[in-house]
Amino acid sequence: MDRQRYHSLANLGLLVACVAAGTWWVLELSAVRRPSQAPIALPTADPVARSRPLDTMPLARAFGATVATQSQASRARLVGVIAIGGTGRGIALLSFDGQPAMPLRVGEDAAEGATLVEVLADGVRLQRGAAVELLQLPPRVVPEGIAPERP
Repeated sequence: MDRQRYHSLANLGLLVACVAAGTWWVLELSAVRRPSQAPIALPTADPVARSRPLDTMPLARAFGATVATQSQASRARLVGVIAIGGTGRGIALLSFDGQPAMPLRVGEDAAEGATLVEVLADGVRLQRGAAVELLQLPPRVVPEGIAPERP
């Protein structure tokens, strides 16, 4: 056999190998997989016991809250918030009458007959009967030694 024929056979072999590999990957990636075990439903109940307050001071310090603003109409103190975008949902850390702060989600009843209505980026809205009260976080203080970015 001459040299030209060997090159043609080598090209044909490479072409067949590439087509076989491509076909295998298409079949592998498009195959419908069936799980060997049925999915297990997770419980949706809140695992945190609401009967006893949690010590959330480390989390409050992480938010930078040292002194929170206190509304004159209530004895509630806002320690921190975790707001979910601009949706009004999230978690607020509220302390009533100097007790340890408790995490509350929107719609949950707080102490003193107040209900958490909305979580904002810098505060929360509590509803007491027909009155809606706004509690805000104190302004964040930049620690010494950190200079603001200059343009």
